[in-house]
Amino acid sequence: MTEYVNEKQRQLKTLGYEKSWGQMKFKASAISSENDVVSASLGWVERIKVTDVMSFDTRFEILSEDEDFRSPEAFISFEVKESTEQGNIIFIHLESKKRLRFDCEIFFSQVSAVAPRQMAKFRVRSKSFDMLVALNGKSHYRFIENNVRLSLYELRDAT
Repeated sequence: MTEYVNEKQRQLKTLGYEKSWGQMKFKASAISSENDVVSASLGWVERIKVTDVMSFDTRFEILSEDEDFRSPEAFISFEVKESTEQGNIIFIHLESKKRLRFDCEIFFSQVSAVAPRQMAKFRVRSKSFDMLVALNGKSHYRFIENNVRLSLYELRDAT
């Protein structure tokens, strides 16, 4: 009898959830790169503030609001543990045509892929700088640490 009860409890918890346990809706401000969903999905910021958070349980393809996950505001974060690709970034001086090449990690996100073009971005990180490159032409960069020293061999990739 105990096995029967345990099996029925397991079924009640799992049956009807074909794709996922539910959906979540929220509003996010995209006023700056420090508080937009795309930047957070790339790991540029640790978390973002969202408002009007609502959660829906989706069972047997029927949405029902989950009151336990309703909030006027909350913080959302994404786990960005590693880059999507490894690559190089090359900076070319316009007049002298001298080049600097850096090994880097490149980050893409599914959120950026489905975002409107004016919000689409990718991230490039080397050991000395971090860049958030927006397809609308507005990019941001920051130096990772003041104490990072590059050898002349790393900087001397001029042709």
